[in-house]
Amino acid sequence: MVNKHPKIVNLGLIGCGAMGSELARSVQRGEAGPASIIALFDQSASARNRLSQELNRCQATPLIEANPISELTKSIRST
Repeated sequence: MVNKHPKIVNLGLIGCGAMGSELARSVQRGEAGPASIIALFDQSASARNRLSQELNRCQATPLIEANPISELTKSIRST
């Protein structure tokens, strides 16, 4: 029996460059099945905001404050 009302999968997209943007467009066109992008993350606020405006429906606030790897490494070593 085929489920006529499949559960929608909520997705958070990490990376809003060329590949991430195309993936987001595919999801929005329904090519990924019953899925919805609910959050975006990119270190570039302009890339994140551009894609959010294009999709016109998902939140573009930063989910994680990104630190450079060197800063993360320093904080791990100091503990």
